[in-house]
Amino acid sequence: MKEMNKINTFVGKVYTEFMNKPRTPEQTMVADLQFSANLMKMAIWNLKRWSKTTNKPNKAWKDILKKIIKEEQ
Repeated sequence: MKEMNKINTFVGKVYTEFMNKPRTPEQTMVADLQFSANLMKMAIWNLKRWSKTTNKPNKAWKDILKKIIKEEQ
């Protein structure tokens, strides 16, 4: 949990820096969506890289995705 708190703090600082620019409400919504999408891409790339370090990369990849989805339901 400490890791997640540290990541949350760091991402919050980056988000604030990224979003702290003059924009219209529509531009703000797009920027927020872009930030979230980029964060998700980085997480997926990290999980894929991690899965390749296991004996069964495809199984590890599928298992971790199932676990994440199950936690979010």
